Amino acid sequence: MVAAVFDRMMEAMERAGAVRLNDKEIAELTRHAIIQVGEGEHKHDAPAKEFLGKDASVLAAPGPGPFPTTWSCCSARPTNRIPSCPSNR
Repeated sequence: MVAAVFDRMMEAMERAGAVRLNDKEIAELTRHAIIQVGEGEHKHDAPAKEFLGKDASVLAAPGPGPFPTTWSCCSARPTNRIPSCPSNR
């Protein structure tokens, strides 16, 4: 039951323009968007300030964002298309 609801929710989000990242893309985003702060026993994860409160399209944009300039925000897979990507206009 939960899987069926999850699948329908993901499909609805994709129809609305959401982006589904693969494992490599998630790892790259996490590497840039989550940083270590504090020292010693107080060291912990925190969001990178330059991405805090930003639209998801900013996080997934190639270049100065978390993804290298070689990453394409406009994958051939329809589920990975970003509405704000220039080739989608």
